[in-house]
Amino acid sequence: MTDHESKPAEPGIRESKVPQPLPPAWQPLTFRGVAAFSRARIGRLLLVQLLVALLTGAAVIWCLHATWFQRLPQAIRALPTTGEIKNRVLDSPRLSPEPLAADGFVAFSVNLNRAASLGSASDVRVEFHRTDLNVCSLLGCVQFDYPGFDIPFNQPDLEAWWGAWRWTIIASILGGTIAFLFANWFVLATIYAFPAWVFAYFKDRELTLVGGWKVAAAALLAPALAVSGGIVLYSLNAVDLLRLLLLWCLHLPLGWLYLYCGVLRLPVVGQAPGKKSNPFEGQRAKRRRSERAANPFTSGTAAEKAKDASG
Repeated sequence: MTDHESKPAEPGIRESKVPQPLPPAWQPLTFRGVAAFSRARIGRLLLVQLLVALLTGAAVIWCLHATWFQRLPQAIRALPTTGEIKNRVLDSPRLSPEPLAADGFVAFSVNLNRAASLGSASDVRVEFHRTDLNVCSLLGCVQFDYPGFDIPFNQPDLEAWWGAWRWTIIASILGGTIAFLFANWFVLATIYAFPAWVFAYFKDRELTLVGGWKVAAAALLAPALAVSGGIVLYSLNAVDLLRLLLLWCLHLPLGWLYLYCGVLRLPVVGQAPGKKSNPFEGQRAKRRRSERAANPFTSGTAAEKAKDASG
């Protein structure tokens, strides 16, 4: 046998490159880390999701503490000692539209006559009008009518209310953030699971439909952490509200990128490249075809083909 002649492969050794095994499923920050969740237990995925949800909730609380929770008590202390919302109408002796408290993040004002707001430089403006409440930001204003029951709107009552309910409000925001994230991840992973499974099939990647759901769920975690980092940077005045909203819009296609690249990091199905196995072909026919392919002197006549078909 000459040097340029190829030697037969040893039994048990493939000539094609063997894909690297997936790492343990513990982090969703890399594409291979996302792919590893295809074989992980559902409990492991839920644990990682909970950790990411807690970090995101902590970022939201941090941002509110640095912005709204700093100015809200100040606005309450600037209110008159009398005033209430009764029969869906705000009755207050304060007539000046000057903000009660304002900074670059948020501004609170009592503007009974709808005069020009002096807190327009803030990212969010909360204005109490005579018959409604307006919340304005970059995307416009949202109007809320006052409820039908009576609400005190004065410094003594609201300061006592805030002192009594502050921690309950913080816990509710944290719990609501976690619940929203889990519901959002479940819905999106359910939508993405089937396309991910079909894409893995055509790319000859080992993936079940349940595994596709887990990979899709894991692919959403890194974008959530990116948004959490953006929220923290916003609270530190490192980015403005416009860039934060842009990051929020980009986190959805970032999840698609993680899902796409995560599927490509899955192990390759053990088949000849470019060929699909016939699910209706018998084992005897497969064995004969493999033996005939290994024997260079096999002619593959029509009689043998008929014999294979009858087998």
